[in-house]
This record gives sequence, structure tokens and C-alpha cells, in this order.
Amino acid sequence: MWVRKRARPHQQRLLDVLLADLLPAHHLFAFFYVAITFNPDEVADNMKKYGGFIPGIRAGKPTAEYLNYILTRITWRGLYSD
Repeated sequence: MWVRKRARPHQQRLLDVLLADLLPAHHLFAFFYVAITFNPDEVADNMKKYGGFIPGIRAGKPTAEYLNYILTRITWRGLYSD
């Protein structure tokens, strides 16, 4: 990172601490942003209305629960990967 290369040794340690603290906050923001903006109930209703389906999952509430389950698994995985 160009900022770290230009920093003095005592500033490099400070940058390392700040970056270690800020990066997880960025991932946490992304997790909650997806959880707030994606509405599995609305997506399930739209799928049902327009004839879409997920094989093996009934339309309506089971589809919304399945989408919520999958979305949570994907975002948790993204939260802890780097």
C-alpha cells in the first residue's frame, strides 16, 4: 500500500492497527447492508407471481425462508473471508 511505504516506522505501526480495525468494520457494514436491502419475502412473492420456483422448495413462505437461509450463509462466509 502506497501510504504504508511513505510512512515512518512509528507511523507504520499505527497504520497497521488502524487498517486491522477498519477492514472488519467494512465487512460488517456490507453484511448488514445486504440484510437490510434484500427482502426475501418480496423476492419469494415475485417469484410466485411470475411463475419462478426453486426446485424442491414450495412457493411462498418456504421459498422466503430458504432464500433468507442461503443469503445468511453467503454473507456470513463473505464476512469472515479475506
